Amino acid sequence: MMHVFETENVHESSVVESEEISRAGDTLTLNAKEYFQQVERGEIPFIPQSLSAHISSMRNDNGETLLITAARCGHDGVVVRLLPEIDVDETDHDGWTALLNAAHQGHIKVVRTLLGAGAVVDLADLLAWTPLMWACYKNCVEVVEELIKAHAHVNAAGEDDGLTPLILASGRGYTEIVRKLLPAGAQVNVADKFGSTALIWAARRGYSHIVTELLAAGAELDVIGMQGKVAGS
Repeated sequence: MMHVFETENVHESSVVESEEISRAGDTLTLNAKEYFQQVERGEIPFIPQSLSAHISSMRNDNGETLLITAARCGHDGVVVRLLPEIDVDETDHDGWTALLNAAHQGHIKVVRTLLGAGAVVDLADLLAWTPLMWACYKNCVEVVEELIKAHAHVNAAGEDDGLTPLILASGRGYTEIVRKLLPAGAQVNVADKFGSTALIWAARRGYSHIVTELLAAGAELDVIGMQGKVAGS
């Protein structure tokens, strides 16, 4: 049977613990902005042991974790330091992971680090654009190579636009990326939501060198795309 003074001690201990947690939360909120600024500068923030358990829940105004911020800014050393503390596949308010940010910015070293840590290679943003799609859009050739090696889905398509990595690269004139995608299994005759294939995009933009690559890969000339266009018109 628990005596009265023992009950009081338990209650007092619980109150003290709650107050300590509350103070820790207040300190975390006060220091969060400074921590994010340090990470953006490529510095590893010193976070007291009392707050270390809260690192994973720390967010900036965009919903980024410290890891996502480090990846976006290309600070591989900071990424390495934060990986044991924060889930590698956490997302911000727009569904962007650390890998999406690194791929979008062309930070190849960070991309390799994140993939090595087990980042999901095809985890897409809210529009269903994957890291590979953003790397193709931004002409980040090394990142495209690395993602393909990590078995990224080369035929992923945007939810609203139906664009694929091959259509993106072809429509923007990125011959080297087209040459990476085709042998990796990119489907050459897939069309976007308007019915336009990679060949139609390349022909419309005047990228004859890409047209040649696509035709050699089996692209069909008579597919009708947006505004009733075919590749040869």
